[in-house]
Amino acid sequence: MSRWAINELMGHYTMVEYGVKNYQNEGEPLPQIFDELLSQYHLEGVKMPYTTEEFIRDVNRRVISEATLQERLEGLPKEEVLKNYSLEDRLEGVSLEDRLQGLSLEEIETYMQKLKSQN
Repeated sequence: MSRWAINELMGHYTMVEYGVKNYQNEGEPLPQIFDELLSQYHLEGVKMPYTTEEFIRDVNRRVISEATLQERLEGLPKEEVLKNYSLEDRLEGVSLEDRLQGLSLEEIETYMQKLKSQN
């Protein structure tokens, strides 16, 4: 790489670093975005051009991987989460007593009679 190219790259890095350190905008998440951009700028082997869409996708993946389980599930309806699991998976580890909880004795007996008549 030529000395000119190295100087150009360092000049761009210096401008980015200066902008990150001196930008002040309260109430917006821009400092975190700048931190992420700066960390990407330090990486070797980042393919260019690195589009905004690719950047957002990579940041989202990193944020999701660092989030707690509760943070990942926040805002998702139970039905949406549960439909990703089979009935067997959802009932795994649930005791028979807990499965029958909420059913009346009549409902249990009716179901038992149905099972007996099928055999």
